[in-house]
Amino acid sequence: MSGFQAFKDYLDLHQRERRGLIALVLLITVSFIVMAAIPHFVKPEFENKNHFEKQMSDLIRRQDSLKLIKDSLYKAEKSSKKRNYSENKYNSESKEKFSKLEAELFDFDPNTTSDKNWQRLGLNSGQIKTVKKYLSKGGKFFVPEDLSKIYSIP
Repeated sequence: MSGFQAFKDYLDLHQRERRGLIALVLLITVSFIVMAAIPHFVKPEFENKNHFEKQMSDLIRRQDSLKLIKDSLYKAEKSSKKRNYSENKYNSESKEKFSKLEAELFDFDPNTTSDKNWQRLGLNSGQIKTVKKYLSKGGKFFVPEDLSKIYSIP
């Protein structure tokens, strides 16, 4: 019996706690009753289910068409920017510079070659400076494809 008495003492509430518990239970009960009663007093905006479904499908169709228009405008703008970039990148001035550079092919070691040899290969002073900086920072070229690490060299 002592176990039951300890359990009863654990659940024993003071008068103030009992009032709070009763108020909480009443509040929960009233909220359930109100939630159950609302559909009986408030009529839905769409009484006809078919009418509601038709309006929803129209909205979805409009949303899809707007998305298609937006995507096509985005693609057109992107291709326009790309076209403008490529036109500006290879304008007549830069084409003249590239056409003036004549490349001569010969065997060389890119880790030890001189600036004159880089110029013979067709690199400009900026590209040569980039290669020299790469080598000074500890970079090495082991295979011909390693030259592609230098972004300024086409």
